[in-house]
Amino acid sequence: MRGKLSKKIECGSVVKRLGARNEKVDYEMILAEEKHLPDIMKLQEIIVQDLENETMFNPSSTEFMRQHIESKGLTICIYAENEIIAYNSLYFPELDEPDYYMGADVNLPLEDIDRVANFNNVLVHPEYRGNKLGLKTNNYACHLLKSMNYRHFFATVSPYNIPSIRLFLDSGFIIRGLKYKYAGKLRYVFYQDCEKSPKASEESEIALNNMAIEEQQQILKQGYCGVDIRRAGKGFEILYGMRTFEY
Repeated sequence: MRGKLSKKIECGSVVKRLGARNEKVDYEMILAEEKHLPDIMKLQEIIVQDLENETMFNPSSTEFMRQHIESKGLTICIYAENEIIAYNSLYFPELDEPDYYMGADVNLPLEDIDRVANFNNVLVHPEYRGNKLGLKTNNYACHLLKSMNYRHFFATVSPYNIPSIRLFLDSGFIIRGLKYKYAGKLRYVFYQDCEKSPKASEESEIALNNMAIEEQQQILKQGYCGVDIRRAGKGFEILYGMRTFEY
């Protein structure tokens, strides 16, 4: 499915935030090669050091990230001022990788395993947040994966990570599950079928606090899916609606 892919994707400008001062700088979006791996790992470490809650992120090893560049995935990188400022790693999982192959979480037919792609990590340097770089790389990734005949897209996001929940909802994903992954880390399972949109039911939508774990797990088992997020008081609510899928 991979074929020959162009390494250079696009150029443009972004705002770099330096305390109270903003600076406009040029960027370039590319498909990563192995030579970019040290930069990718350096940005991952910056993100880890910036975390307020370490359970929100599941760091990847250098060897695992190498697979996202070589045979089992792709990685989209954005550079500015000769430094990496964002990346989006895509992974093509095997059936025996339960943390990464999430077809079983949504009852996906086994014959579609070769059409499954995971959005493993979408990271943006703190100085460049607010430029919608996560959405930019997600949109390009969806376009690229469709051209490679991938159909079923997955991602996992911590219930505590409000910006990433918004990102994937804005990218056309919906929440299909709320489960423990990566050695006990709680995660929403996001899903997108790029060929068939789910059918919406006329049943009333339900709003639940994003920290109401058991209640969310219960309605997800009933066929409800998380389709939106909104502020509620000092917290946030996930809006759930009934959806029917046809694979």
